[in-house]
Amino acid sequence: MTMDTGTPNGSQHIEALRKLRNLTESVTLSKFSEHDPELRLIGTSLSALYDAGTCRRQCHGGGHILESLCGRAYNLSAAALELMVSGYYDEALNLIRSIGELSNLLIMSIIDKAALAAWLSSDTKTRIQKFSPAAIRKILEASPEGKGLMYADKDWYSHFCEAYTHVTPDTTPNHHGEQAIVGGKFQQQGFLKVLEELTHIVTPIAMIICRYFNFGDLLEELETTIDRS
Repeated sequence: MTMDTGTPNGSQHIEALRKLRNLTESVTLSKFSEHDPELRLIGTSLSALYDAGTCRRQCHGGGHILESLCGRAYNLSAAALELMVSGYYDEALNLIRSIGELSNLLIMSIIDKAALAAWLSSDTKTRIQKFSPAAIRKILEASPEGKGLMYADKDWYSHFCEAYTHVTPDTTPNHHGEQAIVGGKFQQQGFLKVLEELTHIVTPIAMIICRYFNFGDLLEELETTIDRS
C-alpha cells in the first residue's frame, strides 16, 4: 500500500509541471506590456546574435569561431528567457552568468588578436591555466578598450557564482520574494531581476557584434530603443 502524499508522481508529475508552466507563463506574459523597451532590446539583440551565429546575412569564411560564440550566446539568452517565463529565475540567472563569461571571451577575441590566437591553439590544460574566466578578465582589465566594454567584471561574476551557481550553506531555491519556491512560480522580484540582467548583458554583446558584422540596421534599432528608454 502506498501512502498518498498529495504530490503527483510518475507521468502525472510531468503533467503537473506542464500545467504549472502554462499558468506561470500566462502571468508572466501579462507583465510584458509593462517592459516593452527591455524586451525590444533583448529581441533585437537576439536577432543580431542569430544572424551572426548562422551566417544568415553573409558568410565570412574562416574557422567561424566568432560565429560559434554568437550562436552559443544566442542559445543561452533564449534559454534564460524561457526559464524566466517559466518562473525558474535562479536557473535563468545561472545561464546569464555563462553569458557574462562568454561576453568577456567575445570582447577578448575582438580587441586582442594575440590572446585569441593563443586561446585557439591552446589545449585543455592551458585554457584552464591561462584562459580561465578570471584570467580573461585580467586581459580585458589591462586594456582600456577591454575594460570599457566589460560588463561581467569581478564583482558581477563573483555575485552570480555565489548566488545562482555554486552551492553554499545559504543556498535556497528561487528565493525572490517572501519565501523560497520549489518549482516554477511567478515572482515579481525574480522576473524583474532576470529581465534587468539579461537586458544589461546581451545588449552590449549585440552592439559589439552589430559593429563587427556591419549590421547597421540592428545597431540603429538598438541605439534608438536605448535613447527612447
